Amino acid sequence: MVYDKNLASLFLMNFKEAYRSAKLLILSHQRISVIMPLTAINMGQLSLEEMDKLDAFRVRFCDLQDSLGAKIFRTLLKLEEESFESQLDIINKMDKRKIIASFADWKSLRDVRNLFSHDYPDSDEQRAESLNIAFNNTMRLIDTLDNVKDYVETHLKIPLDKFTFFNKKFEDGTIS
Repeated sequence: MVYDKNLASLFLMNFKEAYRSAKLLILSHQRISVIMPLTAINMGQLSLEEMDKLDAFRVRFCDLQDSLGAKIFRTLLKLEEESFESQLDIINKMDKRKIIASFADWKSLRDVRNLFSHDYPDSDEQRAESLNIAFNNTMRLIDTLDNVKDYVETHLKIPLDKFTFFNKKFEDGTIS
């Protein structure tokens, strides 16, 4: 199939941005793994360096989730010349393509992102809980980007092989 050159370029640019966000998110995940899980007590005892690392992790989690939901998914559907009317429609189409685990799964990732972006919790207990949830769900975001890569290579025949860390084992914050 021949794709619109501008859309294909936009998709590749968006994918490259998401890939960069994913690599940085994994790096942040690794850096904070030594202080996880967090509690209200240890939140109040963190050094400035540890708080900076947590903030970088939070921002990178949001960046990747936003990049996938607001850019990658939309551009992918446009490449396939498939119409959509709403974000709900887009997510349902990603679910049908098996790019996301399920609609409910994606909604829960979006909810975590919203905790950080709109209503960053005031209490140490709430911040600790939100960061723990994001930390424990980092791989779900990475898996989603990996699913996009697999789908695009398999169904659209667009090579993305230079994005190499995917399909690797990811445990305890390391890639092996």
